Amino acid sequence: MTRKYSPEAGNRHHAQITFSPTSMSTITIVIFIGTLLAVLTRPRGLNEGIAALIGAILMLLVGAVSVLSALHILAINWNVFLFFLAMLTVTGPAEQAGIFAWLAI
Repeated sequence: MTRKYSPEAGNRHHAQITFSPTSMSTITIVIFIGTLLAVLTRPRGLNEGIAALIGAILMLLVGAVSVLSALHILAINWNVFLFFLAMLTVTGPAEQAGIFAWLAI
């Protein structure tokens, strides 16, 4: 990990932290596994969407994915994202109604 200082307006300097490719891969894998575990285990009742959002924000913050790249992928695969949104919209109320517990019997 190295720190680069880039001048901004005036005398202020903002630190930009960069990671080596090996460190970035390790950080990315840790974020991915942590997000996946949070989605699957729902620690302390954490919603799956919130867990995924936290993982996405962490990926953006560490620079594993750029905002423009994320928006580009979203624009290309909008139908897949709408499918998952619709599926979660339907399964949320179904789970609260106990349909899955009833089907598992």
